Amino acid sequence: STSTSFSHMSYSSQCCSVFQKIYENTEQHWDEYDMCEKLVDVEERFQLWRFRHMTTVKRIIGFRRGTGGSSGVAFLKGALELTFFPELWDVRTDLKIRV
Repeated sequence: STSTSFSHMSYSSQCCSVFQKIYENTEQHWDEYDMCEKLVDVEERFQLWRFRHMTTVKRIIGFRRGTGGSSGVAFLKGALELTFFPELWDVRTDLKIRV
């Protein structure tokens, strides 16, 4: 079976604090803000690819075992919940100023 562990990655509330300062004052931190938004764009595009991949797999092999040994569609569906930059998504909830 295929197992992917992301245990080495951890959520950082310190990152959220930094991102909050960037997002609340975009004029002063424009380059940083622009980079954060580019990272969000990368993640969004990757999520779209994941969804399309999952849909293609479901269409071709149904709910059979994946070609790489994973549980197939179930594994890919679970991967849709993974994010590379959760702090960049969460910081939007706590913004005092809307961008």
